Amino acid sequence: MDFRDFKSSGGDIQAAMNVGEVTTGLNGRDPDNPLRLGNEAFHGNAGRIVRAIAPNTEASEVGLLVTLLVAFGNLAGSNCYLPIGNARHYPRLFAVLCGNTSKGRKGTSLNCLVELIRAVAQTWAEQNLAKGLSSGEGLIYNVRDEVRDAKGEVKDEGIHDKRLLVVEEEFASVLKVCKREGNPLSPIIRSAWDDGSLRQMVKNSPLKATGAHISILGHITREEVQRSLSDTEAFNGFANRFLWVFVERSQCLPFAPLITADDFSKEIGLLREAIEFSDKPRAIGMSTDFEDLWSIEYAELSEGKPGRLGAVTSRAEAQVIRLALTFALLDCKAQVNVEHLTAALELWRYCEASAIWCFSTPANDPTADQILEALKQRGSMDRTQIRDLFNRHKSAVEIETALEKLRSLKLADSTKEETDGRSREIWTATATKAT
Repeated sequence: MDFRDFKSSGGDIQAAMNVGEVTTGLNGRDPDNPLRLGNEAFHGNAGRIVRAIAPNTEASEVGLLVTLLVAFGNLAGSNCYLPIGNARHYPRLFAVLCGNTSKGRKGTSLNCLVELIRAVAQTWAEQNLAKGLSSGEGLIYNVRDEVRDAKGEVKDEGIHDKRLLVVEEEFASVLKVCKREGNPLSPIIRSAWDDGSLRQMVKNSPLKATGAHISILGHITREEVQRSLSDTEAFNGFANRFLWVFVERSQCLPFAPLITADDFSKEIGLLREAIEFSDKPRAIGMSTDFEDLWSIEYAELSEGKPGRLGAVTSRAEAQVIRLALTFALLDCKAQVNVEHLTAALELWRYCEASAIWCFSTPANDPTADQILEALKQRGSMDRTQIRDLFNRHKSAVEIETALEKLRSLKLADSTKEETDGRSREIWTATATKAT
């Protein structure tokens, strides 16, 4: 289903997924069109900066907003945190901007914002912004600790500023690397999101990092997600550490104006104040109205959902807290208030709806989807050909269940063919049948 079709259908998530067990998890906000980002998400300084830039670029407002939050969260570092219970939440965000095609202007968002950030944090833009995420060792190396030999002499001074924003414009390549058996990239990325303590599980390897503050911004297409994300990474906690965000080109600007710092002095001033505010180590408090709303929202956010979609959105409560904290720091507030939480909830709602669109497949079943794709490519297949499609790694029961699912969803159907007195069952995708 195309994203525009999803929106024009009223954002019916059940219809988009073609399954009955998935719930929307929209907490009652904007149920008629869950894929429209509400104005609540553009609260405070974050909204002011995004809305000032948006008319001058083809990047979408949501792409600009998420990119700003990820980048500023890295700039802010680990000085400020929001304590809830024994946990400390930092403005450390991972996000993947996902579009229908490569024309979604995913990279344009960062290009616009870097020009503004460079005016107030040139050193960070030059030294703490990296492109490419090819290996776990490379990630650790860029935030590595000091290394001393047995005599205590310094062999490697390490990296003292542990902030690092990694931009991966080909995020599908990361997913492919993570598929390789024994590759350490996935667990290292998970540790980077958790607490910033990274090391390779290799005997006698001195390479490690403590207190790293890593943020990741990836770009990918929907087709690449569905082709490259393995079930392992969907269910092992890798995917749910990322915000999955649908983006598309907002407007056609054949002669887009050059964005320079001189044109956005007010917005640069807001960024400068927020960076200076975040530089002071402190615990960020919670207002009473924040606590009241959080008490209401927490139950649904922390309630798990079934299947692949549930797995990739299962860190909802932690993601919302990190987003709310980042909104508050951009506003130079020592307390997270209800407006910051409302903005975070609205953005999370959009990310959840984006994930549904991004990960949904016709049958929402890997076996059934593989059969359907093969039927579309070949035109028709008999039972033997379908069995051979899986190199005999699927049982007859699994194949039968998948075929019946395709039939019940009216995605494929079968006919009987008589040949030399023998009957063959021929399956075709409904879309390929002659009319």
